[in-house]
Amino acid sequence: MTRVAVVGGGAWGTALADLLARKGETVTLWALEREVVESVNREHLNRLFLPDAPLAPELRAEADLEAAVRGARSWCRRRRRSRCARRWRGPPRRSGRGPSS
Repeated sequence: MTRVAVVGGGAWGTALADLLARKGETVTLWALEREVVESVNREHLNRLFLPDAPLAPELRAEADLEAAVRGARSWCRRRRRSRCARRWRGPPRRSGRGPSS
């Protein structure tokens, strides 16, 4: 079993963390908002960003970023849309020159 940290307790991060927890991964969700951490841990809901979606009981949330990522084999976070789009296009192209030597 892999320990995974998802950084960001909004709708996207919560949905990803829930999916991974349901697949059997040990997942910690980091959230800035204390009410998100409390509702995920107590009620298995993210009342602020995803109120109608029950979450996996195994999913845990943490308000301390360092504690959330400690021991995680992998972690992920969502970037702003423009950065994600650039990332998927591949590395920047050089203008007519090969790699520098």
